[in-house]
Amino acid sequence: MRTGTDAWIYEQPVSLISRRARRKMIRKHRKQRIEQGFSTYDAWNGDRYLLGVIAGMAEWLRTEGVGYPGHMTEEAWAETLDSISQPLRSYLNGNFWPSEAEITATTAALHLFADNFGYFWD
Repeated sequence: MRTGTDAWIYEQPVSLISRRARRKMIRKHRKQRIEQGFSTYDAWNGDRYLLGVIAGMAEWLRTEGVGYPGHMTEEAWAETLDSISQPLRSYLNGNFWPSEAEITATTAALHLFADNFGYFWD
């Protein structure tokens, strides 16, 4: 899965970035991620990078995961994961300057993520 940063690097028109420069950027990006867990490209838009990781993980757990917390039913866990991923995706797919409603929904989703942080496993 590509985050916003990955997409930016991979999807730039060749006319803007030469193939050689693109390969160099990708190698630098990957090396930094291996060494420190994020790259300078990720740090430029840290909010979008982190939201993309959290939303992607929630979506993966929803579709591919086999476990769920013992105090919830499988359906309740699926609803919780949807309640986390959908507002985050809306924020990511929206305008670069999110509306007050998007910020409120994203904040609520992050609080729900924090409340269920210990259950993000499979």
